[in-house]
This record gives sequence, structure tokens and C-alpha cells, in this order.
Amino acid sequence: MDASYPPFGSQNQETKDYEGFDVDIIRAIGEAEGFDVEISNRSFDGLIPALQAKEIDVAINDITITDDRKQSVDFSKPYYIAGLGVVTRADNDTIHTAEDLQGKTLGVSIGSTGEEAARKIPGANVRVFNAINEALLEVQNGGVDAVVNDIPTNEYYVSHAGNKKVRSAEVALTKEDLGIAVLKGNTELLTKIDDGLAKIKANGKFAEIYEKWFGKQPPQELLQ
Repeated sequence: MDASYPPFGSQNQETKDYEGFDVDIIRAIGEAEGFDVEISNRSFDGLIPALQAKEIDVAINDITITDDRKQSVDFSKPYYIAGLGVVTRADNDTIHTAEDLQGKTLGVSIGSTGEEAARKIPGANVRVFNAINEALLEVQNGGVDAVVNDIPTNEYYVSHAGNKKVRSAEVALTKEDLGIAVLKGNTELLTKIDDGLAKIKANGKFAEIYEKWFGKQPPQELLQ
């Protein structure tokens, strides 16, 4: 994972331990299926190449299931329903709808669905950053008008690290399913991931982890 995506994954500055929703989910799946989990911190755009090079076995990092990515990797059943939203400065009163993003300078993380969406916005000047926290810091500093990124990560940043300088705009660009990725064709591992996910959904562990990080119960469609 790229440990710069709270609340999905980040590194505790004091203990240096990795923590977050994705961390707890993959550890719970490992426990249910009897395998150990070792977290490797890598850039988001390097995750799929690392799977293909067999440097890692699993990628779990707020990864949206897309047809394009399915050409390279196999995905588990969805473990989170997300969507793309927008963060802008708290004093910026010009962005309230998707149309308001036209012609604006937009920050995104490299290789993300946020980058894909931003490039489709008419007249947008898209600035690509290696990590999402760099883009979010740039919107604070006024270097970009807005950041296009996953709504849960946006809301976590605004409430925990935004210093009241930023806000989540009332814009939902997409609805997306997040999945856990394995090397294409690795059906044995994918079956273990899906089985473990089903077990923790059934025994209540999934809902417990979900509420811990998002402060609410998971939607019913996610538990089916």
C-alpha cells in the first residue's frame, strides 16, 4: 500500500506502525485465512507493477475496480463503496458543482481515478502529485484550486489535518467500488481473499472495523 491515504492507510508518526481501514481489513482477512501479513509501503502508481513483478502478493490501497485495471490484475469482491469528491480552500466560494471545476487548476495523485476524472473536465489544468497528501497541502497553500480524490480520504483530511483551511465541496463526481488486487491469474490467493472477506463480513469483524474508521455502520449492500 501507499501509506499516505488516511483513513485507509497511513504510518503512525510515533510508533511507525501502519494503521488504517485497509490495514485492519487485510490483517483480519489474514487471521481468518491463516496467513501472516507484512505491509510494504510503496507509491500508489507502483502497486500494480509490483504485483506484476511478483514483488508483492496483494495490493490494498483504496483501489477502485475499473475495466482498465482488470486487464492487469484480478480484484476481490468490493470491500468499500467510495466516490470521487473535491477538496478546496475554506475561503474558496467558487466551487459547489462539477461544472465549477471547468477551467480550474486541479491537483490529483498520480495513477488515480481522480487523475482520470480530472482530465475529462473541460479546460482543467491538471497537476499530478506523487502522493495525495502533497496535493492536499498544495490546495491549502493556494497552488491548486481544488483536489479531486476519494471522498472518505478527503473528509478525513479536512477533519484531521486541514487546519480548518480546507473544506469538502458538495461535489460527488462518481460512485466507485474498491477492491483488493492480486496478480492476474492468481486464483488460489484471490479465493482466500474473497473467503476471508466473506468470513469477516459474516462474523461482524468487518462492521466493527468499518465503524472504527468511518464512524458508522457499513451499507447493507456491502455486506451481501
